[in-house]
Amino acid sequence: MSSYPGKPQGNPPEDPAIIEQQRIAENLGPCPKGGLHELRSYYTHGTLFWAFILGLPRLFGYSKKKTVCKKCNETFKDVHFPEAGSMNK
Repeated sequence: MSSYPGKPQGNPPEDPAIIEQQRIAENLGPCPKGGLHELRSYYTHGTLFWAFILGLPRLFGYSKKKTVCKKCNETFKDVHFPEAGSMNK
């Protein structure tokens, strides 16, 4: 056991955004590959295209993401979750 005063003891508190992602995955039901879906959010090809053409697509309000399960590659429409670190105080 470390006696270094800067090292936290026990488990660090989990990010609220990660807890929300896990809650959403539980509500989607089981993954065909087993267990829960492992959700990841990606920018769409259109958003990336306009990012290179215009430089700042968010300036014009165009920034779309899609949510995909890493295990089974299923795409979920209208499933949006916060990014890790975005809900910290």
